Amino acid sequence: MSNSDNSEKAVDRPIPPAPEPSVPVPAPASKSDDSEPVSRERAGMVLEDMHSLLAVVQKELIAEIDRKRAPLIEKDVAKVIKMLRDKPELLPEKVQKVVRVDIIQRSGRDPFSRILVKRFSRLLEDPNNRTLAQGALPRRMIPGFLAVVRLLTGGPNYDRMQERARELVSKRQTVPEDLADPSFWTNLYNTDEGQAIAISVFITMASRFARYQRRKEWFLKVINNALDVAKKPKSISDDAWNWRMNDSHFVEMFTRVFIQDMKTMSLRHDFRAILDAEFDDTAKTQVEEMLTHLREDIKRVLSQSRQVTSD
Repeated sequence: MSNSDNSEKAVDRPIPPAPEPSVPVPAPASKSDDSEPVSRERAGMVLEDMHSLLAVVQKELIAEIDRKRAPLIEKDVAKVIKMLRDKPELLPEKVQKVVRVDIIQRSGRDPFSRILVKRFSRLLEDPNNRTLAQGALPRRMIPGFLAVVRLLTGGPNYDRMQERARELVSKRQTVPEDLADPSFWTNLYNTDEGQAIAISVFITMASRFARYQRRKEWFLKVINNALDVAKKPKSISDDAWNWRMNDSHFVEMFTRVFIQDMKTMSLRHDFRAILDAEFDDTAKTQVEEMLTHLREDIKRVLSQSRQVTSD
């Protein structure tokens, strides 16, 4: 990876285009005596799932009629359908899995972004744990964060790491439903390859922070600009919509990502191992410079708040 501070111009060898996928030739229709029973069995399974789904929809529509004490109109039906889409746990088990996979795919959270965000996921807003008012980060800041990552690491390097993450998923995924299984992602994050992807990217980012204060201000500006231009969803409160990332949010995020413990404020051991093995002396010096400034920031923020932790 390039270690120049002019990260926006980082270059790397382009990824060769993937070969054109071969088009499968349909096999001739089988005339086996077993083909008809198998087909009927599968059709029966599909019908059973469909009936289960329709039963849930019917139940919720009736419940909405009871709530309104009046016939439903078109917007009422649309409201019920949207509620079911947003709460897949109300649907039959098989449909739940399909909906969750679809949500993951539509959210734009590819494997690479998930691997990176996992490193500070405990800071994300959780109504049952930590709110925005208590210093949590909203999930809608993630696109801005990914824009920062791309600018700091360089487009070609970003694309290469993204491809590595996709290949890792391909190696470990056995069925589409794996993408909706939290244990699948937990195991993937903990693989040597998953760890190496995240650590290499964050070390490269750290090496761009030798001019710490200037780069920190730029980091916050990119994320907040992304929030400024986003379209406001109807479901979000004004307080949540007006949230912007500030200096304390930045310090806590970087503490979570880079610091092993709050007593020594040393670089995480797994980061140190990859930094020593894979990065040159210039990058090592730049990372140490970033850590020096981060430690000063941690002490300053800790004097104002006790929320900053590394674990």
